[in-house]
Amino acid sequence: MFNYHMAAFYTKWMEDWRDVQGTESIVGNMYDQNFARKSIMSGRIMNNGVLPHTAPTYMGGGGPAWGGIAVSLPWFIYQHEGDTRILDKNFELIKGWLSFLDLNTKDDMLVRFGGSWDFLGDWLWPGATAEGMNNDKPQTVFLNNCYRIFNLRTAAKIARVLHKDKEAKQWEKQAEVSSAAIHAKFYNTDDHSYSDKSMSNLAAALLGEVMPENLKPVIMKRLENEILVVHKGHINVGITGGAMLFKVLRDAGRDDLIYAMTSKTDYPSWGYMKANGATTIWEMWEKDLPGHSLLHSSYLYPGAWYIDGVAGIKRDSQAPGFQRFIVRPPLLTATQMEWAKANMESPAGLIKTAWKRTADGLAMNISVPPNCSAILQLKEDEADITDKSKYIKDLGVKDGFRSFELASGNHVIKTKKI
Repeated sequence: MFNYHMAAFYTKWMEDWRDVQGTESIVGNMYDQNFARKSIMSGRIMNNGVLPHTAPTYMGGGGPAWGGIAVSLPWFIYQHEGDTRILDKNFELIKGWLSFLDLNTKDDMLVRFGGSWDFLGDWLWPGATAEGMNNDKPQTVFLNNCYRIFNLRTAAKIARVLHKDKEAKQWEKQAEVSSAAIHAKFYNTDDHSYSDKSMSNLAAALLGEVMPENLKPVIMKRLENEILVVHKGHINVGITGGAMLFKVLRDAGRDDLIYAMTSKTDYPSWGYMKANGATTIWEMWEKDLPGHSLLHSSYLYPGAWYIDGVAGIKRDSQAPGFQRFIVRPPLLTATQMEWAKANMESPAGLIKTAWKRTADGLAMNISVPPNCSAILQLKEDEADITDKSKYIKDLGVKDGFRSFELASGNHVIKTKKI
């Protein structure tokens, strides 16, 4: 959504998800009359809230994070576009999906369900083929429970926007009760990790917010250590865990950790693919494994960071649709990244940012569309603006940043280090 005009496509795709609800996935020959609609994962019509793992095709394996897009995608579209219709049209779909997960919940925790391809967790992490991608492992149960809780919390936000307080309260309560159960069972007190202590499960825990509030910074510090120390700045997640990881880090403003992983050129990394002649993204981190696709959508999750991290154009969660947005140059040193410039066609108009770090401070050009405003967030040691017009309002310090409100128009801003 940060890189392309996706509103129409995703609106249509959500219609596809509504169309397939009630039917399980198909893994096998759907034209075999002895198989189709009869066995587990043969496309049986269940007439409940179940979702297959793809829409509109029904085909292929997956898990709760596959069907769970029915909850998360409408919310992301609403945040980006500011249009509540996407929430309203898909509310019954969301209710049905969450009720299906409830059917497979015991003692406030999601339990394994379906066939051998119905409960995948993270997928194709470095070394996954050699380790064996067993979806019955406890860490898969943990990751899928975290995603269910993320679905519940997201659905509750949707219900609040639509003034459906009954459902909002129900899902908020379920999320809190299940979080407590998951935390009690899977939290490792010795090193503040979860389950198998992997990068993907640390990310899943933070995405679902399954820990008590006071432990969030501790778990984030543990994730930082996992990336920078245990894996020496390399990524160590697959398709599903990576999407969770990058969302968590983008939301937390951890440009340093994303930069560490995206700037590597040895295995496993995007740079390793490029160094080995890749012109598109591979299906696996490994090179030349049997069954290896060289054109795949496996590891696309850095894409949004080029806009909301490198360019610094961020959505404001309190103002969906970019009527107000946030500009924050990435929290990196000049050695890591000296400058960037970008244009973004937001739903509210064309946004432009350009920034450059110098020995003295920051130089920025920011274009705010008509009838919009921007909140510029700067590190306190870079927040001394030397030329401040009447169209820039100092909002003081908040959330660790010095903030300024920018009116519509083109702003040329220079700062000096304090």
